[in-house]
Amino acid sequence: MTKLSSQSGTESGSDNDSSNPYIGPRSFRKDPNDQSRFFGRDTEKDEIISRIMSHRLTLVYAQSGAGKTSIFNAEIIPALENEGFEVLPMPRVAITQLKPADNAYIYNALLYIRDTVEDNLIRKKIDTQSLSELSLFEFLDYNFPVKRNENTNSTPQVLIFDQLEDLFTHFPNNWIEQRKDFFEQISDSLDNNPLLRVVFIIREDYLAQLDPYRSIVPEKLRPSFRLEKLRRDEATLAITGPLMGIIKNLSQEEVEGIKLEVDELVNDLLKTYLELPNGDVQQLEGEFVEPIHLQVVCRKWWNERTQKETTEKNKLKQEGISNVDNALEEFYDRAVDVAKNIGSTEKKIRNWCEEKLITPSGTRSIIHRSTSSTEGMDNKVVDSLEGQYLIRREWRSGSPWYELTHDRLVKPIKDSNKKWELQKTKFRRSLLRKRVIIPIIAAIVIVTSLIAISTQNKVEQKDMVIQSLELVNQGWRSYNLGDKKEAWEKFDAALELDPNNEDASFGKAYILHDLRNFTGAMYYYDKALAVDPNDILTLYDKGVALDNL
Repeated sequence: MTKLSSQSGTESGSDNDSSNPYIGPRSFRKDPNDQSRFFGRDTEKDEIISRIMSHRLTLVYAQSGAGKTSIFNAEIIPALENEGFEVLPMPRVAITQLKPADNAYIYNALLYIRDTVEDNLIRKKIDTQSLSELSLFEFLDYNFPVKRNENTNSTPQVLIFDQLEDLFTHFPNNWIEQRKDFFEQISDSLDNNPLLRVVFIIREDYLAQLDPYRSIVPEKLRPSFRLEKLRRDEATLAITGPLMGIIKNLSQEEVEGIKLEVDELVNDLLKTYLELPNGDVQQLEGEFVEPIHLQVVCRKWWNERTQKETTEKNKLKQEGISNVDNALEEFYDRAVDVAKNIGSTEKKIRNWCEEKLITPSGTRSIIHRSTSSTEGMDNKVVDSLEGQYLIRREWRSGSPWYELTHDRLVKPIKDSNKKWELQKTKFRRSLLRKRVIIPIIAAIVIVTSLIAISTQNKVEQKDMVIQSLELVNQGWRSYNLGDKKEAWEKFDAALELDPNNEDASFGKAYILHDLRNFTGAMYYYDKALAVDPNDILTLYDKGVALDNL
C-alpha cells in the first residue's frame, strides 16, 4: 500500500517544514508555500475584495485568533494583485520609537513601511528622508507614486493597516489630538489620490473606540466586514484542501480513511460545553472552530500519520480524541513556557489558568482585568497568554474581561496540569528516597569515625546523633504509611536529640507543606537550610512554598 506522504524526510518540527501541509500556531505569511496551504475562506475573500474595490476605505474586524492577518497574507493580497492593484507594504501604528514627531502614530507607521519594503531602492530613498516631519500623503506621494501599467492606465493602490487596535493601546503626548490627526491624514491621503484604497484591520473588541472618528473618514466606516471563525464546512475544507496534492497518490481505501479522520477531528474541535442550572455539564456541538487550534491539531495529526507504518493506522483511528487533546495540551504547554519567562513561575501560571479560567464544573469562566493584574496574575503575563491565543479579551460594559479562546481547551489544560504535577511529584519522591538512605549512610560513617573515641562524653554525643537519625527514618516510614501525626512526633523527637538534624527539620516542613501550611513550612525549610544551604530538595520545596504564599 502507498505511504501517506509522497514526500520523503522526517518532520523537523519547525513551522517552516514544507513536508507538513499545516503551519501550526502562527499566522499565514505572504509566500507561495503558505498560500498554497490556505483553504476554506473563499466566500470571505470575495466579500472583502468586493468592498475594497467598491469603496475608498474598508473596515475588517474579527475576534482575536479568527485569522485576520492570515486571510490577507494568503488570499486577499494575492487576489488584489491579480486584479491589477499595487499593494503597498502593510504598516502598523504601534509606537516602538518615541522620537518627537508631528504624529507618533503616523511616524511609526512610516517606519514600519520602511523596515518591511522589499525594494532596496525605495528603502534607500526613504532612509534619506526626515520621516517625523512628513505627512502620510507626502510620504506615499514621494515614495510610492502612482504607476502606469502596460496599457498606460494608472495602477490603483491599496494601503492595509494591520492590527489597528494598536492605535488605542499606545498613549503618546497629546494622544487625543494625534489620534484625530491620524484619521484626518487618512482622509487627506484618500482625497489627494483617487486611486488609493485604505483598509483597516482591527480586533472586534476595539470596534467601539472607532466611533468618535467615523465622521472624519469617507462613508463613516460603513463599508465593513466581520470575519467569523471557521464553521464546519470551512474547517473541513481547511483540513482537506492542503492534502489535495498528497491524497491523489493514495488508494481509495486510504482516502476514505483520511476523510473519516478529518470528520472526527472537526467533530472534536467543534465540541463545546454548557453548564446546566443543576450544575451538570452538557456537551454540545458548537458553531465555530478556532483557526489556530485547527492548525495546531492538524499539524500534530499529520506528523503522527506520516511517521506511523500502515499496519498501525487502525490504532491511530481508535486514538481519535486523544490526538486532539494531546495537540491542545502541547499548545497550552507552549503558551505557559513562553509566559513564565515574562515574570512568573510555571506553577503559578498553571494554577491561575485552571482555577481562574475554568469553573469548578468544568466550563469556561470569565475574569476581569484590573490596572496591573488580572485575578492575581501580572498583566504582562496575561498579555503573553493572550498573544499566544490561549485567552481572549472582550470588552463588557466598558471594561476588559478574559476567557479561554474555546471550551475545547478546558480538558487539555486540566490534563496537562495533572501530568506536570505528577512529574514534579516523581522528582520529589526520587529525592526523598535518597533522603531516607543518606541518614543511614551518615550513621555508619559517624559510627566508624567515632569507634576510636573513648571519652564518655563523645560516646553519648554519638549515641544521640545516631538515635536522632533513626527517628528520622522511623518518621519517613510513618509518613509513607499515611500517619502524618506519628511522623511529626518522630521528627520532633529527632530534633530534641539533635537540633542540627536538617532531615528532621525538612520532614516537619514537608508535612506542613503537604497540609498547605506554607508559612509554617517556610520556618522549617529555613532551619534545614541553615545547616545545609545547598540542599537541592529543600531549596526546590521552599521555592514552591514561596510561590503559594
